[in-house]
Amino acid sequence: MSYSTYGVEVEKQNGLVIGKHFNNLDDAMCVAERAVYERGCVWSCVYMPNGDIYVEYEM
Repeated sequence: MSYSTYGVEVEKQNGLVIGKHFNNLDDAMCVAERAVYERGCVWSCVYMPNGDIYVEYEM
């Protein structure tokens, strides 16, 4: 399945996973990176519009 947006999933320290969609790759990468390095989340991932993983960040 293909979407027209970039997806971001973030896993918080309590195990809760949150997802959001962005219209451009730069915004998606900024949110995913900040979630791990500035907000203390355990893991985050950016998905391309075709569903492939573009980048992952981990603590």
